[in-house]
Amino acid sequence: MRIEYIFALLLLFFSPLIGDDNESPKKNKSSNLNIVVSGIKSDSGFVRVHLYNSERKDFFPKKTLQCYKRQVIEIKDGICRLSFNDLPYDTYCFSVHHDENANEKMDTNILGLPTEGWGISNNVKLFMRLPNFDECSFILDNNDITINVEMRY
Repeated sequence: MRIEYIFALLLLFFSPLIGDDNESPKKNKSSNLNIVVSGIKSDSGFVRVHLYNSERKDFFPKKTLQCYKRQVIEIKDGICRLSFNDLPYDTYCFSVHHDENANEKMDTNILGLPTEGWGISNNVKLFMRLPNFDECSFILDNNDITINVEMRY
């Protein structure tokens, strides 16, 4: 009886250490995001990509310095391919911009409209307004994904 009592206490004490360490199926999980940008009118300059996650959604799309991750990619034959690897499962969106003159900013006209190419995830159609995170976002989970975006001028 005494041995059974001690065994029960030991089992109770060590059971949290024996259990499954996957508290959440998405905890510490990651996937890769592949982006293909097409419709780039020239190979001059670079494509700048700004990736935003759900924690930084309030900065999309204007505050590019506050984005989650960024890349600057060279253009080849009017197409640009890039990857963000090992991204934690989350909701994301991104913006792309053809920095033709390599001045590290989006050039605009007197009305504030872009004079360089631009694009956003989900290829959302816009008219005289900025996109919001929710309409451009996608969920990155289980599988690696590839998203195609068309550059607009």
